[in-house]
Amino acid sequence: MKSYDAAELMALDERSVTWIDVRPAISFIQGYIKGSRNAPFNKKTSVPKDVNPIVVLGPAGVLARKAALTWESSGHNVLGYLEASFTAIAGALPQQKIHQVQILPPSALHSWSGILLDVRLKEDVNSGFIAGSMWIPLPDLEHSLSNVPRNKPLLVYCNSGSKAVEAAAQLASAGFDQVSVIAQGGMESFPGGLT
Repeated sequence: MKSYDAAELMALDERSVTWIDVRPAISFIQGYIKGSRNAPFNKKTSVPKDVNPIVVLGPAGVLARKAALTWESSGHNVLGYLEASFTAIAGALPQQKIHQVQILPPSALHSWSGILLDVRLKEDVNSGFIAGSMWIPLPDLEHSLSNVPRNKPLLVYCNSGSKAVEAAAQLASAGFDQVSVIAQGGMESFPGGLT
């Protein structure tokens, strides 16, 4: 298994590898390589086995290496891992390769002209929702991506921000490139207009 530096990472053919980014969702949405998948690493983290060979990106080489070794031992084809932290090499990567999810304040819910995506659970939605919002609970999002329009800007929200950040990372990992998120606050901070 190889440890990659920034130049070696960018020399890889992005069509023949799968980049798995093991940073927490909030770190991922603040800057990620287009096409990478977010899978915050812990003992229960899994990745599909039917993907191209894996290169692991992380907050530090130690965690990326640990994830790479774990997945390799469970039968995945792992090419290697980024030896430095993603943030340490981000400046060395071509700008067109780096994408971000825009983080907005709760007040943006009032004036958003794209699609509002509510990822709260049913019991939360039953207590009120923003009229016109699309509702897909976070646990169902991965299997409902085909229902989410790709050609319109999305603003993802939940009660407090944590589920919205996870959802935004999932959407970004799935190739959605017009994603914004209410990362702090959300319905808890929304001053009115609930249906």
